[in-house]
Amino acid sequence: MLIEDATNHPLTRDLDITQTGQIGSYLGVPILLEDGSMFGTLCALDPEPYKFSEREIESMSYLAKFLGHAFELQKMTANLQLKSAALESTANAVAITDRQGQVQWVNPAFTRMTGYTLGEATNQKISAIMEQHDLLLTHQYWEGEAPSRRKDGSLYHLETKITPVQNEDGEITHFISVQEDVTERKLSEAKLHYLAHFDPLTELPNRVRFRESLTEELLHAKQQDQQLALMFLDLDRFKTINDTLGHSLGDQLLRLVAMRIRECARSQDLVSRITGDGFTVIMPNVAGLAEVEEIATKIAEGINEPFTVEGYELFISTSIGISLYPENGPDAESLLRFADTAMYYAKETGRDSYCIYSDEMSLHNMLEVETALRRVLERDELTLHYQPKVDIHTGEIYGMEALLRWFHPTLGFVPPDVFIPLAEEIGMIGKLGEWVLHTACEQNRRWQEQGLPPLRCAVNLSVGQFQYTNLVETVRQVLLDTQLDGRWLELEVTESIIIQDTEKVIDMLLELKEFGIEISIDDFGTGYSSLRYLQRLPIDTLKIDRSFVKDIDSPEADEAAIARAVILLAHSLGLRVIAEGVETEVQLDFLRSENCDAIQGYLFSRPVPAEQFAELVRSQKRLPVRLDVI
Repeated sequence: MLIEDATNHPLTRDLDITQTGQIGSYLGVPILLEDGSMFGTLCALDPEPYKFSEREIESMSYLAKFLGHAFELQKMTANLQLKSAALESTANAVAITDRQGQVQWVNPAFTRMTGYTLGEATNQKISAIMEQHDLLLTHQYWEGEAPSRRKDGSLYHLETKITPVQNEDGEITHFISVQEDVTERKLSEAKLHYLAHFDPLTELPNRVRFRESLTEELLHAKQQDQQLALMFLDLDRFKTINDTLGHSLGDQLLRLVAMRIRECARSQDLVSRITGDGFTVIMPNVAGLAEVEEIATKIAEGINEPFTVEGYELFISTSIGISLYPENGPDAESLLRFADTAMYYAKETGRDSYCIYSDEMSLHNMLEVETALRRVLERDELTLHYQPKVDIHTGEIYGMEALLRWFHPTLGFVPPDVFIPLAEEIGMIGKLGEWVLHTACEQNRRWQEQGLPPLRCAVNLSVGQFQYTNLVETVRQVLLDTQLDGRWLELEVTESIIIQDTEKVIDMLLELKEFGIEISIDDFGTGYSSLRYLQRLPIDTLKIDRSFVKDIDSPEADEAAIARAVILLAHSLGLRVIAEGVETEVQLDFLRSENCDAIQGYLFSRPVPAEQFAELVRSQKRLPVRLDVI
């Protein structure tokens, strides 16, 4: 503000200092800080009226700006001193590095934590910054945990947080590393994890860790298409020793038993203690049943050897139950339940032995199976597995067969050859057949919507579906409900169905063909094969039964001649021929040499759940093609 004559200016003429002659002229310039706020006013006064020159006004303005910067610098200095004091006194180790990660400054806590002084640390590099350097140069914050060593070589765990520092142009010039010693926390976490997952008495994995390991190993077995075995061991009459000689001696015996089981098992096997005197052994990637039985015998004989505990020579035995993946079930719960069932069978048959689970152990009461079967649909216990059909010449998957599976909560896996005849006997086959047909068609349409290549899905038909249901109407309604084009459905019938009422079956098959469906005869050669009726049937494919495939590599067997004859017969009638149950390269080579069209069997893939089948298709798994076979 500029007032050259205070006595005549409306703002100052009535002021006491003007009337008393203390001020005749006034020049005031605001002192502004960087944020625009006013710190104060720089004033120039004269008792007489005075005309300030332009140079005087400019000088005053310059001086006001200088004072503003000076006050700002004083404020920043105080702020920096405060922040510096905070960094100096913080309990966390702080290091400031240049853009290349070389240390420029560290606080006292850094020295206390690492043992390195500022002089020793300067120009050294922070390992975390170097490891994450590319990420940090993209202006991203990073944090993580890692073990490290102090200057004296001792190990500790630290949590590191790194922040890039930018200049006014947005360029990264420095990094700030803040480190915290989390050794005590990591030790506590490790201790808690150990107590939660391991048995403190034997130092073996406990039930929790056992279940985790079994689930992990099953997943690996599925991915690698390997066999896995599970043993459930229960010590015979351990309670007698425990009650007679005391729990302390019993605990020592348990420790020795655990050591002996580990010595007898393979190095890759996982031994756990899951009950008081119950142990498990997970055997991944077993070569076959013989290897499992060898280890079971070795463990049983090893535990039979005497134990010496506090001067006592103790004798004990074990009963071992064994279940196998994939034969006895697809999941950890099923395998454990079946191994437990087999273990009790071993106890019932004299103890001190092993027993391998079989379906008969759970299916001894057919009344129980029948009761469960009547409620199988409402309890949603059925599922479909899919086995690929592979073109023998191109090696490509061109279709699949839907196979019904029943996994009961207590009975476990119930084989189809047990419950399918029972379903026919009690009049449930129509409902089961309709469920299979609808589920397979819906799944096939869903796969096509997901972008998988269209494949023809085969569904087996039973005698009961022809005799007791309106099969044609059922198929028509299923295709309508699922919106699946009929050309992507194949129905498989057996010779036994055809000979029940040949004329009626032919009429029904002709009606089904109108939907675009393909028809195949399953298990060809095992029933009453009539060439006259075969010529009349509206079929597209013959399937060579697995019984004629399994022994074609045996020079003494007649199966090779039968398989060769079926292939020639099918081709002479213009039919496609597929061999099921192909498990060896020798069988495959024979079928190739005889110009068989397609195969289905364990050599390429087991029947697998829908998700796994979709992965087979997505991965474009192929059967190796022999170029030397024409």
